[in-house]
Amino acid sequence: MVSKIITWLGVTFNFDAHYFTKNTFWVLVGQAMASLAAFITTVVLANYVPKNVVGDYRLIISIYSVLTFFALSGLSAALIRSIVHGQDGSLSVALAIKKKYGAVAFFVGVATALYFWVLKGNAVFGASILVMSVCLPIIEAYSVYVPYLQGKHEFKYSSIYTGIVKIITALGVVIVAYIIPETIYLIAVFYITQTIVVYVQYKLLTKKFPPKNDLQDEGMVPYSKHTTFAGVFNMLLGQADKFIIYHFFGPISLASYWIASTIPQEVGRVVVTVLQVAYPKFV
Repeated sequence: MVSKIITWLGVTFNFDAHYFTKNTFWVLVGQAMASLAAFITTVVLANYVPKNVVGDYRLIISIYSVLTFFALSGLSAALIRSIVHGQDGSLSVALAIKKKYGAVAFFVGVATALYFWVLKGNAVFGASILVMSVCLPIIEAYSVYVPYLQGKHEFKYSSIYTGIVKIITALGVVIVAYIIPETIYLIAVFYITQTIVVYVQYKLLTKKFPPKNDLQDEGMVPYSKHTTFAGVFNMLLGQADKFIIYHFFGPISLASYWIASTIPQEVGRVVVTVLQVAYPKFV
């Protein structure tokens, strides 16, 4: 009965309804895992960590999001495009490019850390940014398995394994929040855990789904630069509220704002799942 309804929807609206339904389910499962991790983390931080520490923690995560611009954040969409076109050799190129631009993001992060450490006299905040900056190039580089699998329409694995990263990272943060609720330790476990898990998952999933050829897309890098610059304003606007609140009202206000907005934001992310599933077909 359900299958017939799905088939009818596909015929009526002229789209692959079975593909969309199956893959949307797995993306929603992955998003549910990520939302659960975010909810648990938020509850624990709100109840067991000083609000000024939570505010610093959240600001550093926002700084990470800005630094991903220098690591060529638009490469994911370009890699999906290349893989959909059967150019599996683009995966190794994407990994190399991410490492190259990740080094640029690392040096920008170090400069930011030194600014807070030396000029602002905040050694803990500066050291926390430094730890984050060391992990960023590795996380961004080896996360290319996600768009690689999406390009192969393997949404089950890309979504569930991304959810696993979120769950394990959340558990690490929760444990540290109970033991040593300080900014640098929370940031260290948050990013070091991600680094390890993402690297291991890259190795496992590229072994399970190895590239079928060495074909490379010469237009991937130019395309990724265009998509990166096209998304820069959206990225900055997405983080601007955190920087403004922190600057004018302090870390405690930012902590309260983040705690209050986490659940609505996670619900809103469900809409993005439609785009994730539709993009490879659109390409």
